Amino acid sequence: MYAITPFGAGRSVGARAIEPDWDLAPGETFVANDWHDGLVLAEGGLSLRARRSDDPPGAPIRTITPRALIRRLPQAKCLEIVAAARTDPEIALWLHMTVGGPVDLDHDQTISGIDHLVAAGLLDAADKTALLAHGTPDELP
Repeated sequence: MYAITPFGAGRSVGARAIEPDWDLAPGETFVANDWHDGLVLAEGGLSLRARRSDDPPGAPIRTITPRALIRRLPQAKCLEIVAAARTDPEIALWLHMTVGGPVDLDHDQTISGIDHLVAAGLLDAADKTALLAHGTPDELP
């Protein structure tokens, strides 16, 4: 996530500059164009939720935060997965890779890890569908 302040006119994000001329209330989102998903006013300035540079405008969001992925499951299932990781090295590795940074929902390791959780009986087909669904702007890394 990129951070800018209302007084940081012209700070660059990637190859583009942001020229702040907005009047936002705290928590209000401003969507200006196709290269970002919005600005959110937070304590200490504005947060810019940028789309990946290789995503075309209007493309589905396929990279989300680890926290967003975890929030897609009920807590009881998350706890079962963590417990299973103690005895199953493949689950432990998948968890380690998942919490290490942005989650690419189309990556082979993401999908195979979820498939392993289904095969182990920790998730069902509906859980897999929910985990691999398109992201939302609030789930962007």
